[in-house]
Amino acid sequence: MGSGSRWDTLDDHFGDYNWHKVISFYTTLLRRAQEAVQMRAEHVTAFVKFLSSLPPATTRSFSELVWAWEANPTETNPYRATVETVLQAKIRLELAEEEATMIACKNGLPAHDSVSPSVFIAQGLELKEQQAHL
Repeated sequence: MGSGSRWDTLDDHFGDYNWHKVISFYTTLLRRAQEAVQMRAEHVTAFVKFLSSLPPATTRSFSELVWAWEANPTETNPYRATVETVLQAKIRLELAEEEATMIACKNGLPAHDSVSPSVFIAQGLELKEQQAHL
């Protein structure tokens, strides 16, 4: 037996495996389609229950926004978040300003001479982030 027959044997085995896999596609696809129909029914029920908990005016106005956007993509995208993100630097600045006014008014005494409450908060957040990466 030559080296070519070894390759032919391997090719036959792999071809047979692939053939059986292709033949069994219909059972796999049928099972997955049946499962998808069942899951669709569950999701529709959950969606209807969720939708009924929302105010009708809100859902109607949002639906109109979606339909307008789908008809004309140049319209405002209703799925894009319009909430302004708050940066850590901005929060630190606000805390520093608040601490400065508290010190100026002598309403609050710092817990430590060299560390302000905002520094404690920032260090706590950094520790929490470091623990999350462990």
